[in-house]
Amino acid sequence: MQNYTLTELIKPNILQQIQDAFSEYSGMASITTDAEGVPVTAGSNFTHFCTDLIRITEAGCKNCFNCDKMGAAQAMETGLPSVYTCHSGLVDFSAPIMLNGKMIGCFVGGQVLTDEPDADFCRRKALEYGIDPDAYIESLSAIKRMPRSNVERSAKLLFDISKALSSMALHNCSEIENSKSMELAARSQSDYIMSLTSDMTSITLDYMDTAKEALDSGDPDEMKRALEMITSRGAGASEMIRDSIAYLQMIGRRFRMSEEEYAPRKVFSAITDSLNQKADSASISLEIEQKIPEILLGDAGGICQLIDKFAALFTENGGKSLQLGISSYKRGYAEMLKIQLCSESAELSDEQIDKIRNIITSDEEYYAETMSELALSIVRTQIRAMSGTFDIFRSGGSVTIEFTIPQLKIEGGAS
Repeated sequence: MQNYTLTELIKPNILQQIQDAFSEYSGMASITTDAEGVPVTAGSNFTHFCTDLIRITEAGCKNCFNCDKMGAAQAMETGLPSVYTCHSGLVDFSAPIMLNGKMIGCFVGGQVLTDEPDADFCRRKALEYGIDPDAYIESLSAIKRMPRSNVERSAKLLFDISKALSSMALHNCSEIENSKSMELAARSQSDYIMSLTSDMTSITLDYMDTAKEALDSGDPDEMKRALEMITSRGAGASEMIRDSIAYLQMIGRRFRMSEEEYAPRKVFSAITDSLNQKADSASISLEIEQKIPEILLGDAGGICQLIDKFAALFTENGGKSLQLGISSYKRGYAEMLKIQLCSESAELSDEQIDKIRNIITSDEEYYAETMSELALSIVRTQIRAMSGTFDIFRSGGSVTIEFTIPQLKIEGGAS
């Protein structure tokens, strides 16, 4: 999620209307600032003292910004309205406007007195800001006096308003993000439908050319080789279509898991045998930890798909011999299934490793641009749907892909 400013989420005229209503009700001044204390609205019911004496000086204006920001930070830290004496001796109060735990603005009120000001303090401040002391004291004498209890009651109201503004900001932020997500999803779906159509057209024409050449030759052996080639390429095309459908479902938010009881030794032995039978796959050796439970509950099919895709990733990058390791450990009620796939011959650069890790683990929304990234995007969604973790790292001369998926132990086996 990008960083938004307050006025990107709530229009300044809306903030101004809320602020004006507060000042009219409370009889006090108010203003709304950004996260740095810089005003984003015009001051409501501001006093002559603040507007025409203090804030027109560079030092005074800077200290006003800092006070507003400081008061909101105090309220954010304590979770209570912040009432304080500003740098010029007036009583102010402020509250933060929040978005996802971060302050994006301040709602500030006050510019009143609850006690008579100290004359010596006023003269020192006037000289500090280059203001005539008599004019300073005369303007200060016009400031509204009110009981501390009235100030605290107004501060509570302002604090409640700031919470409402925070909720408004969060709602508007969600609407913006959803709109962006829908736009990107629509664009991504359109791009992939066009890409898939182009790829399938190319594959179909290739099939036709291969078949025509074999038929024209009249050679039975040539026809047999052509049929084997078409069958092999057909499996790849089928995988491409399955990945594309899964990707379109994923960005359309229709991705589903299929959980069932399964025997991990049987399942992972079967996927290893299946991968070893693929003509274009690397050879894979399997090692299953002895203490792994006999029966688990989880998405065994999804886990096998992940192993298949990671094995293909290694194979596409020169991996000839892979080691698949399966182990588990307890965490609370869950049995954490850890799968490691290691290759000593895969030619993956550090840049490629970082990119794979970023696509799968980044919190940012990701839309694929190539067929390889499409497969990784599906992997990312599958791992997240199963509440899993992922890492890829280089150790010595080998590259290891490791992912951990929580399962439930059903019966049997050590743990």
